[in-house]
Amino acid sequence: MRIAIDADQVLFDFDAAWRMTAGQVLGRPMPKPAPTYHLMVRYGLTTSEYHKVWAGFEVMGMWARCPIIPEALDRVRMWLDMGHKVFVASAVDAHVREQREAALDRMA
Repeated sequence: MRIAIDADQVLFDFDAAWRMTAGQVLGRPMPKPAPTYHLMVRYGLTTSEYHKVWAGFEVMGMWARCPIIPEALDRVRMWLDMGHKVFVASAVDAHVREQREAALDRMA
């Protein structure tokens, strides 16, 4: 069987990495996230702050450093042990693709 999963918030805890980066870049703790998709709205950021955090996220190599969700990794390993093929989908921009691949390689 072939199984496809999304990378962000399924395999990798993107939100935790982005929130930590935002706190470091902006020098303040981030509020409890609002239940919305857009990060600027989720954390109550101005447009300038939002772009500043994204720039920091990329400069800090956070695509490669997003923490793995342990339960998801266990599930992927189980599927592989059962002989299934697992494909990870990620909609990252081409210029950070190598960082995302490094994160996947780290899972080995």
